[in-house]
Amino acid sequence: MIRSREMILKTAIKHFVAKGYDGARVDEIVSDTETSKNLVYHYFRGKEDLFVAVLDRIYEEFNAQRGDRWRVEGCPIARLRSLAGDTFNTLIKVPELVSLLNTENLFRASHLKKLPQIKSIYHPLLDGIRELLARGEEEGVFRKGIDPIQLYISMSAISYHYISNQYTFSAIFKLDLMAPRRLKARRDHVIEMTLRYCVKPSVAARLDLFK
Repeated sequence: MIRSREMILKTAIKHFVAKGYDGARVDEIVSDTETSKNLVYHYFRGKEDLFVAVLDRIYEEFNAQRGDRWRVEGCPIARLRSLAGDTFNTLIKVPELVSLLNTENLFRASHLKKLPQIKSIYHPLLDGIRELLARGEEEGVFRKGIDPIQLYISMSAISYHYISNQYTFSAIFKLDLMAPRRLKARRDHVIEMTLRYCVKPSVAARLDLFK
């Protein structure tokens, strides 16, 4: 029975990612899983409940993929570098999140608000960023007064936008933005922009941080 629920959930992820909430159909999900509609409704009360479960699973994977390496690196600059790089890398590893959030923003986060684990994911993350910024400020390497929420939104935005708009940008610039060397270049760009915003110019110059 657990295997059946998992199969339904994995298939639903593919349908919601490919077609969005409105385009996905429970009947098509049932057909692709070779189960019955009754079994789907045994596990999930309906399409909305299934979509919430899909979001829950993808956020769980996203959080696991991001990990906590950035929390245990050495100095604040090294930790911030890891955080920025891992923010980009995780979106590459879990591209389903980008598609699902594009859909969810159309619904003004009505499904996301039903996820109890969201606070357990983002509150510790923001606490960690807040602690990192405070330590960097105390050691005299970071600028004062950086808002952890604004910083995380900015890191996410310059990572997320690149992935969510990969097809249009690739067509406009006639480039394969998802080619390995361009992904590395974008990751390096995300890291550099984050460090340039947070690290004091005098410290960056002394350490030859951008040479």
